[in-house]
Amino acid sequence: MTLVDSIMGSGKTEAMLETIRKDKKRRFFFVTPYLREILRVIDSTDGRLKQPPDIGLSKLTFLHELLRKGESVAVTHVLFLKATKETEQLIRDGGYTLIIDETLDVNQDYNERIKAFDDKTVKKSEIDWLIKEKLSSVDDRFNLTWNSSETEGFRYSEIVRMSEEGTLRCVDGSLIWEFPVSVIKAFEKAYVLTYNCRGTVFDSYLKLHGLEYDLLSARRTKSGAFELCPYADDLDIRKELSKRISVYEGPYNRIGEKHYDLSVSDLTGMCADEIKEVKKCMRNVNNGFGGGSSGLMFTTSMKNDFYHKLEPGGFKYTRRLSRAELALPEDEQRTFRCFVPCNMRATNDFSDRYKAMFILNSFLNPVMKKYYYDLGVPVDENVYATNLLIQWLWRSRIRLGEQILAYVPSARMRDLLYDWMGK
Repeated sequence: MTLVDSIMGSGKTEAMLETIRKDKKRRFFFVTPYLREILRVIDSTDGRLKQPPDIGLSKLTFLHELLRKGESVAVTHVLFLKATKETEQLIRDGGYTLIIDETLDVNQDYNERIKAFDDKTVKKSEIDWLIKEKLSSVDDRFNLTWNSSETEGFRYSEIVRMSEEGTLRCVDGSLIWEFPVSVIKAFEKAYVLTYNCRGTVFDSYLKLHGLEYDLLSARRTKSGAFELCPYADDLDIRKELSKRISVYEGPYNRIGEKHYDLSVSDLTGMCADEIKEVKKCMRNVNNGFGGGSSGLMFTTSMKNDFYHKLEPGGFKYTRRLSRAELALPEDEQRTFRCFVPCNMRATNDFSDRYKAMFILNSFLNPVMKKYYYDLGVPVDENVYATNLLIQWLWRSRIRLGEQILAYVPSARMRDLLYDWMGK
């Protein structure tokens, strides 16, 4: 496996698209976060990559049809993460090369994974009961095994299915789905286009499953195209980029002075007065930045719909969508919003934004932290938080080489940003 790990906007994707255009013999399997990005990828390769249509049969069925024909394909992360044993075999038979644009969400909360099945979500107390009654068991590597027989319409049928697939983990009564590494191993070669992967969840996942990788970077050639090259440290580039980020320093950082201030648990546990104070600080900083919603993007926790508490009736610069805008597809609607999810990646939709408010102090989910730590491949929580912040800031117009104003009230997150800048 090869990780193309270089600064955002450095041509990683363009270098791989050039590889696809030049290499007519290899079959490629391109995975990217968003549907709109797939269209760009297909256009950039003169239609060589095919996209499973969204008509009639499921997209996964159409994907299998394309793989049987030996077509090179482009799919979303969401579709790729639905891969089955059949998908895996078709990939192996076809001798495909995998290209993943941005790291995969290889671990997901069980209830989030199966939330479409309203009657299948489970509570921690239920898992504890299943283990106590020996209907299921957990080994020393957190693998959950189902020990009973399944009946039609069984409430725990998804637990049974995932345990049989070997994709279910149980950590202190919490269930985690894990993407089967056998799918990645089915490819002849694999590239991951990302930034600063070392120390992340995906890095720990690869190490856990014995997948070693080489590091490469991307650079612009004399002709103006991009190519892969030996890995190069980007400290000098980061220092240069830091000149384009003006970080707010002033009294309105008071809401994030302590180490755990503005963490998900802190935000979702706030009382009305505390939320009011956050809104006040955001308004005052935004006024200092120039006021209004024009050019603004902000993020915070989505847990328990906390971000909605900063919307109408609260943070008044949150832009409401018109009726015509609400009728647009979701990926087009988001371009009109001020709120941008903290995990938004691989999109240019917000490259007009120059005011960025990161109202969050990011920590790794405790269950995931324990899982990888106990298995001997811990995730670096500071790297995790830094990457989240930098990737989010990179959605703004800084990606176009222009200045941005950043409000990062968490003292911890601000220090991580300054460390990244080399200050």
